Amino acid sequence: EEFNSFFEDGETLGYGVSVAGIEVEDRPDLPLMVRYVAPRSPAAAAGMLRGDQVISLNGVPASELIADNDFSLLTPLAAGDSLRIELFDGASNRTVTLTAAVYGLTPVAGTTVVSTPGGRKLGYVFVNNMIDQAKSPLDDAFEQFRGEGVQDLVIDMRYNGGGLVSLASRLASQVAGDRADGETFAK
Repeated sequence: EEFNSFFEDGETLGYGVSVAGIEVEDRPDLPLMVRYVAPRSPAAAAGMLRGDQVISLNGVPASELIADNDFSLLTPLAAGDSLRIELFDGASNRTVTLTAAVYGLTPVAGTTVVSTPGGRKLGYVFVNNMIDQAKSPLDDAFEQFRGEGVQDLVIDMRYNGGGLVSLASRLASQVAGDRADGETFAK
C-alpha cells in the first residue's frame, strides 16, 4: 500500500522533514541540522527550513539522537501521530508540533535558468523523486532549457532516494538528446 501510494499516487505519510544524520554519525558534539523539508508537508506548513538546527525531538536532545544513531522519531506509524521539534534558526529557539499526514510529493522543483559569470546559460533542476508524477515536470524543464539555449546543466539529486528506472532513463534521454537514440541505457 505504501509503495503504491508513493510510486503511483505520488503521496507519502510523514512529517516531511529529514535531518543530516549521516554527517554527524558518531559525533554527538556536532549540531543536528534540518537537511530537507518537503514542500507540501506538515513541516513546510509549520515554516521549518533547511538549515534549522534541531535541539530536540519529543524532548530527546539531538546529542542523544546522534549518539544512539536513532532518528526513528521522524518516521510516524500512522496519520495523526505528533512530533514536537525544538529548533534554533540562527537567531532564536522555537518549538513546532507536527502532525503526521499523507501529503503530495513534489518530485521536480526548482527549475531555473541563470547566466554564468562567463555568459553561458546554465539550467538547474531539482529532481527529488523518480515517480510517474515527475514525467511532465521533467519534460517541461528540458523544454524550457532548450527554449532558453541552455549550454550547461545542473541536475540536483541530493535527496533523491531512487525510484523507477523508466524515470531515470527518461531523464538520461533528456540530457543526452538525439545523440543517445537507439543506445542502451542500462542492462
